[in-house]
Amino acid sequence: MTALPNNFISASENTLTSEQLLEQGLGFHQEGHLDKAIEVYQRLLTQAPEHADALHLMGEALYRKRHYAQALSYVNSAIAHSPHPFYLNTRANILLELGHLKEAEQDLKRAIKAEPDYLEAHINLSNVYRKQDDFKKAKQYSDLAIKINPESAAAWNALGAVQMESGQLDIALTSFDQALSLAPEALIIVKNKAKILAAQKKWEETLGLLIKAEKLQDFEVSCLLSRAYFLLGQIEKCIDPFQQAMRFSDAASRKAYFLTTEGLEQLLAVGEALETYRSNFSDAADLYQLAIESVPDHPTLLNNLAVAHFNEAIYGKAIEYLRKLLLVDPGNVQARTNLGVSLIMQDQSDEAIAEFQTVLEYDPEFLAAAGWMLGEKNRICSWNDIEALREKVGYLLEKPGNKRSVNSFILLSNYDDPIKFLEWSRINSRENFANLGVKNPPVSGKGRKHDRIRLGYYSVDFRNHPVAHLTAPLFGLHDKSRFEVRVYSYGPEDGHPVRKRIKEGAEHFINLEGCSIQGMVERIRLDEIDILVDLSGNTRGSKIQVLGHRPAPVQIHWLGFIGSMGSPYYDYTIVDHFVAPEGSDKHFDEKLIRMPYCFQINDTARPPTPEMLTRQECHLPETAFIFADFNQSFKIQPEIFQAWVRILKAVPNSVLWLADGHPSYIRNIRAAWQNAGLEASRLIFAPRSSVEKYLAQYQLVDLFLDVFPYTSGTTASDALWAGCPLLTLVGRTMVARMAGSLVKAAGLPEMISYSIDEYVARAVHYASHPEELAALRRRLIEQRFKLPLFDTERFVRDLESAYIQIAHQSWAGKELTSIQINADEKKFSMKDYHGSQT
Repeated sequence: MTALPNNFISASENTLTSEQLLEQGLGFHQEGHLDKAIEVYQRLLTQAPEHADALHLMGEALYRKRHYAQALSYVNSAIAHSPHPFYLNTRANILLELGHLKEAEQDLKRAIKAEPDYLEAHINLSNVYRKQDDFKKAKQYSDLAIKINPESAAAWNALGAVQMESGQLDIALTSFDQALSLAPEALIIVKNKAKILAAQKKWEETLGLLIKAEKLQDFEVSCLLSRAYFLLGQIEKCIDPFQQAMRFSDAASRKAYFLTTEGLEQLLAVGEALETYRSNFSDAADLYQLAIESVPDHPTLLNNLAVAHFNEAIYGKAIEYLRKLLLVDPGNVQARTNLGVSLIMQDQSDEAIAEFQTVLEYDPEFLAAAGWMLGEKNRICSWNDIEALREKVGYLLEKPGNKRSVNSFILLSNYDDPIKFLEWSRINSRENFANLGVKNPPVSGKGRKHDRIRLGYYSVDFRNHPVAHLTAPLFGLHDKSRFEVRVYSYGPEDGHPVRKRIKEGAEHFINLEGCSIQGMVERIRLDEIDILVDLSGNTRGSKIQVLGHRPAPVQIHWLGFIGSMGSPYYDYTIVDHFVAPEGSDKHFDEKLIRMPYCFQINDTARPPTPEMLTRQECHLPETAFIFADFNQSFKIQPEIFQAWVRILKAVPNSVLWLADGHPSYIRNIRAAWQNAGLEASRLIFAPRSSVEKYLAQYQLVDLFLDVFPYTSGTTASDALWAGCPLLTLVGRTMVARMAGSLVKAAGLPEMISYSIDEYVARAVHYASHPEELAALRRRLIEQRFKLPLFDTERFVRDLESAYIQIAHQSWAGKELTSIQINADEKKFSMKDYHGSQT
């Protein structure tokens, strides 16, 4: 319950006199209980409608609540009954807020004429002249106010305001300092001094004052405070005051602010901070929406609002605002590219490609459009002019001065050049890690003496995702006497059993979904992680910026991203002798942890014999040889497709079984198939199905034909686990050697080819020698649990050996070195490990 004023008179409403009601209302008024005061004044005016003091005080209370029109009506009535100087001063204040400066000037002159030493009227008249840019008269009245009362902080503040707005900043500072010496807690004076210091770009001093003045809940203070934080590099702190400013401002104030260059810059900075540091796209969208209401049709705001909606996965809204922007500015190539990407998310591939094509007509060298166009043409197997587009993207990436990157999955799918890929990864890294706002120094492991090595696994993909399916057994298999394992998940809780399994396997599962970048950094630092392993890398939804703050002394990327991150923030990546043969270290910016058999872990807890399917159920011919590939369509490049055509032509009684996909992909690949002279009936698509049915499909496949240059990863493991022989083509990048590593670790080196011609010849050979293929299948099935690829416990022990060596180097303060785990690698004990610290 709201506290009542000290002079509240307890009595029945009907027994209070006008004087008592006036005293009661004034008590509420002085204590800031304006609604209570207005209620009492209303009762008084019911008894005495012409009570001048009540009319005036009612108007004054409404003025404080910013109900200016109502306030003016009551004060006019008060003045009509009694033109008291106080009433005239109050009306002048209201007129000042309404912008009626001449009328306010007249009232204040009348008040001063009636009462020559009326201090507040002199101060207000100085303000009126200041707002009219009549600084000479404004100073005259502020000087008179000081003469009336040299101890008035308000008078010195009025003089300082005149000096500040007339450009005399240093003199104004002197006046404000004098005012603050008289009233140190006067926040409006603190605000004025802060404005001068901000204008002088003395942001350190400004910040302290603005923090103090924040209690004012003033639009200008909050905006300045946000800007001070931003310019001083405290990026995340700039968010809250700006949002507060937007909450208590009116449309006119916002519009005036957003029309300034500084105001728009600050809005964009806060929007970016919300998205980058807090992943709060909804609040960013709200801010952009507010700004658009004040500044309609602003291209940057419309684009950023669309991007915020895109990041919220509200693609329809993103498309709506981008189309609106393009009506205003049809040549805006960034907005049109964003429209294309939004259309991709709505599965409107052909429409997206058309938008990218339009962008390239406006600007033939706009890299983002060329890159996305290449990726989407890959996705729907639209191969016309694909080679020219690859050349364009490569040329633009390598063009001197280029600072823009292309989605790494697009690059990995189209180029088998490890030297170029490293260069392009570095561009991507510089783009991703720009404007980190790092304040704390990197964490050092030197001198740490944890009883157990503290491992942190960090990912957005602890859900129904290939990374989760591959690593599901890892966390529970770690030796808990040597390692303390924390899993940091910032992706969505999807309720999938694999997420539950990871939670149960890990010693600590920390859900950081919705946490800010800085919040995640602080949590990892607090946990004193010795080795942080990023399982997502440069993939969709990842927050690699956390690694840029160096929350752990050793940082590794593994599994989610195949290749070098091109970043100084990662110390190691995990490879094997096949994906990274001797001499390939130069293709990585990270030091290499070379595993003895394969870089990829596998889950051998899943059932080895899934449900059985028949050819009839899958619409496959009973007697034909079944070639298959179940990779995503973006991996099917025209060169590998032509190899498949050659294979099918050489094996007449055969079909090719592919995974279902986008309707345009089906249309395009069927057209390419028929143009190659093959019967439509020999190309069959497997509809999307459950995981169990998907794995069962491999039992009907005679030979799995791998893609290139982005070879199979989890898909290859699935095929080999199901006992299905897989033929792969090996290239030069890590991702082009990935399936080769898996096949080799599965004991099938004869299924590795090194040229298109060899790939075709081997496929044709095995199709015509079914007994050899059957022997390979038996070998896979019979030796499944003996194969290095599926020896998960041995993989974990080898990985732990690497971790122990790395932690040893880190704790001793030594320079980190590459690690090679051999098949007979000695396993370090913690006793040996701690013994080396003395």
